Amino acid sequence: MRSSGHNVTAIDLGTSGINPKQALEIPYYSYYLSPLMEFMASIPAHEKVILVGHNFSGFAISKAMESFPEKIVFITALMPGPTLNASTVVYTQDLALATTLVRPVYLYSVKDVSNEIVFSRKRYESVKRVVIVAADDKLIKKEFQK
Repeated sequence: MRSSGHNVTAIDLGTSGINPKQALEIPYYSYYLSPLMEFMASIPAHEKVILVGHNFSGFAISKAMESFPEKIVFITALMPGPTLNASTVVYTQDLALATTLVRPVYLYSVKDVSNEIVFSRKRYESVKRVVIVAADDKLIKKEFQK
């Protein structure tokens, strides 16, 4: 994307990547999401973003889609939505990254996640998506990738 002239910003959610927050510092799911929500709020109204994520970040992207649909032009990630409940989405950690950045994570309850990420068809579904189905994926079934 950078080579095509786009600005690229990598955002690490709480306890992820190089984000310095430790698990006990973010006891609520909204705290985990705050780096992305703060970034989205800082984007001027006339600008658009492309959101790219993997695994559990799809939940954060789903929240951004609901909160800021007018600022998003494209997303890619495994994510819940109005027709796919958060508790049914299966996710896994990227083993290569996990082995280099091992630290405790806070496991949020399905109730906490479901209360934080509430979808409306009008806002959430106003964001256009392109789906790339990984046909040989052994963990995430094709119907969840669409």
